[in-house]
Amino acid sequence: MAGFVYIMSNPLFTRIKIGMSSKDPTKDRLKQLNSETGTAEKYQCEYYAFVNDEKSLEQAVHQNLSENRVHKEFFEVSILEGINAIKNLADNYGGIKYEETFYKNIRKQKFENFTYEGEFKLLKFHGFGSLKYHDGSNEYIGNWKNGKRHGKGECKKKDGISYNGDWIEDKWNGKGQAIFPTGSIYTGDWVEGKFHGNGEAILESGTTCTGDWVESKMHGKCIQKFSNGSIFEGNFKNGLAHGEGVMWGANGDRFEQKYEDGKKLSSEQTND
Repeated sequence: MAGFVYIMSNPLFTRIKIGMSSKDPTKDRLKQLNSETGTAEKYQCEYYAFVNDEKSLEQAVHQNLSENRVHKEFFEVSILEGINAIKNLADNYGGIKYEETFYKNIRKQKFENFTYEGEFKLLKFHGFGSLKYHDGSNEYIGNWKNGKRHGKGECKKKDGISYNGDWIEDKWNGKGQAIFPTGSIYTGDWVEGKFHGNGEAILESGTTCTGDWVESKMHGKCIQKFSNGSIFEGNFKNGLAHGEGVMWGANGDRFEQKYEDGKKLSSEQTND
């Protein structure tokens, strides 16, 4: 049965409400919500989409924004981020039949090399928005703060690298995943645009490297799983095996090994 998925806001709160209704949310649902809550300021409808399957779409949007859920249907995200989530997921549930946007703080501005569409604050990109270069070389969609990419966001760069995760002042910081043109993938912690902390890299060769990283190099305890089935677990320093480690062959053979700056010093088979 077709119905509405809507976004409502209240001037008293930064959080927004994302819900569903079989009736026009700007009338019946809005009136009901304001009578139930009894807040000093009234809720207002910022956006709605009329869709084939409002229940499934609402659940998908809630799941998509679950990290920012405050309580039940309330989320600590911007209105535009909520709108974007509904639009991106709607095609999976029959698409949007029609929609209405009442939110006013959305602007589209064309610059010499790129176009920005989203929220502003004091003439700076601030809130949720997308930036796309006219030549198709770079694009970003996500959160902004004082003109810089800050919060959750996704980018595609002209060199073929894509990143989806946390940003701090235009740099990859926090949790995120990058996919490189070679086919390799890194998922984990980032600091200043580098693998730093705990993470996993899947290389184009099929080798998987999981563990501690410092400035994009394995450093500390790590596990390497090779495409031939062998596994190495041990200590690394500046991207090279360093210290003690254990190598398991694809056939189950176990070797205790010692390394110095990537050079194998000893290897002793220790099978029972």
